[in-house]
Amino acid sequence: MNDNNIIHVAAGKGRTVWLQNCLKQLLPQLNLPSTDYQTWFDSVIEVMEHRGLTQPTQQKDYLSDVRNAIRVIDPKHPALEVVDFDTSTWIQINNRAGDRLGARTTKFIDNPDAIVKLATTLLGSYQWSEIAAGLAVVTGRRSTEVIKTARFEYKTKYSVIFTGALKRGDEPVECVFEIPTLCEAQLVIEAIANLRSQLGQEIQSLSKRQVSSRYGRAVATKCDRYFDELVPPREDQDNLYTHLFRAVYATIASYWYCPPTVPEIEFRAAIQGHYQIIDEQDPKLRRSIAAGRNYFDYRISDGQGNIDGRLGIKLALPDVEILEQFQPAVFQANQLSSKLLTHINTTLPQSNQPTTQPNQPQIM
Repeated sequence: MNDNNIIHVAAGKGRTVWLQNCLKQLLPQLNLPSTDYQTWFDSVIEVMEHRGLTQPTQQKDYLSDVRNAIRVIDPKHPALEVVDFDTSTWIQINNRAGDRLGARTTKFIDNPDAIVKLATTLLGSYQWSEIAAGLAVVTGRRSTEVIKTARFEYKTKYSVIFTGALKRGDEPVECVFEIPTLCEAQLVIEAIANLRSQLGQEIQSLSKRQVSSRYGRAVATKCDRYFDELVPPREDQDNLYTHLFRAVYATIASYWYCPPTVPEIEFRAAIQGHYQIIDEQDPKLRRSIAAGRNYFDYRISDGQGNIDGRLGIKLALPDVEILEQFQPAVFQANQLSSKLLTHINTTLPQSNQPTTQPNQPQIM
């Protein structure tokens, strides 16, 4: 790939036409010996400010695009050490995000079974947008994933192995993990095959950004249409789709499938793909709970105005299995409980045992 092609591909990381044009103009300068990276970064910020993006909170997503564009040129480009906000700015951005989260109120889900039953019905629809809406609910995956990138492999009756997660950056190892399905896994696999059959080969030639732009709104509209009476809206969202495929899915999945001995925040991190992959030499998935706070504003109601705090209520049902990555921890917890119970039984006085000596008649 020649330099012009690399610049073209790198500029494509921009989420808007104006940013792509800016990158096409500025990226070639990064390989000039005379370029001062701080001055280059300042020019990028000036372009943003000229477009009314004056605050770091407004600039941060575009900055991520710029850094991703630089990584296309060189994953370890020295400009990456300069083209970034300083630590104090990121702290301010994160604090503001935390303040918004803290201002949210808990939303109650009164009837999770009704939500899942409706979503499962949509899986059998003849309209691709309804199938995608149903898949968003029962798998917790984004519309672009279920339409283009997701691959589901049967694992158990109520779980699949998922690959094709978005927003993974430029990791050297593909993220592959098991997720629970809120309906039978085979229905999910059949539904996604039907969805892509309806959409045809066109989606293969579209970029992920194009898929999101072209198809995302239709899926969001179906979510609003079918689930508005079952899922209360969040204060900071104008449609149901985003929290149906993240917060609502995670809440119901935890209520049904999270082992009580596993911290719920760890379970949610696992099923929503909040992982970090270290490098090629250490490709293990490391759960990250940093993003989990965004998805805790939905809770299952107990019908009395309080939270039903139970976890894993369906784990005792036939064919429902604990996710494989949590099985060792659950086994250890059960072993510990068993040893503790044995210890208690062997150390406490046996008050119900007869106190007479052997071979002595009992007084009646």
